[in-house]
Amino acid sequence: MKSARKNAIEKMKEDAKAGKIQGHKQQKDFLKSVLADNDDEVDLDPEVADSLVESQKSYAAELRNKFKRKKSGKTDASDADFEVPTKEELNEMMEQTMKLRKQRKAAKLQAADEAEFTRNDTNATNKTDASGKQLLTAEERAAKKAEKQAARAAKKEEMEMMKNLQAVQSQSLADEMKNSCKKNAIQEQSYGDTYLKTSVLDTSSIDDQMATSADGEKRMQIGTGSQAATKPDDAVAE
Repeated sequence: MKSARKNAIEKMKEDAKAGKIQGHKQQKDFLKSVLADNDDEVDLDPEVADSLVESQKSYAAELRNKFKRKKSGKTDASDADFEVPTKEELNEMMEQTMKLRKQRKAAKLQAADEAEFTRNDTNATNKTDASGKQLLTAEERAAKKAEKQAARAAKKEEMEMMKNLQAVQSQSLADEMKNSCKKNAIQEQSYGDTYLKTSVLDTSSIDDQMATSADGEKRMQIGTGSQAATKPDDAVAE
């Protein structure tokens, strides 16, 4: 099962690099087939989770490229069957991607807990310092360093994935704003402890979305929900 999933994910990743990506529904359905419905019931191998993030990152990058080519009128053969996802479909994809991030983190925590639980300390020779704090061996220090580097790389990978999806979402909002003759369009989404607000503004209305806070700095208004375009509580001027 693990091998089959990884092979399918690897093929999707390579296809995306070649400019071929699935339609929104197929991509969403695939993510749903791998991810748990409930975040508290994650049953995902960390390696599969990593491969899935890499695949979704490739998908997001190519989706953004397709939007760029469409906007500039420079589409190529790989864009022949591409159907532009609707605003609602993009929102669904963003939600699934945030779900993926959360469940990948949970999968890694589960694996770390299991490794700690099954670790054999019978022959441990670790020493302690004067305060009783355990001293790590050279191998353990190297492993800790590698773990931190991998965590930083994973964070960077996830941020690039989200940035590309937000860029596509921004283009969709810009099209909506243009068609409705509005001066701004705002999309909010949240999943777990992650909150995203994507705003597209007409250049003439930028000041309308800014507020001066108590420290004198001008910042974008970041109200949420029905207050999405409302200045924050500490604003002292519009």
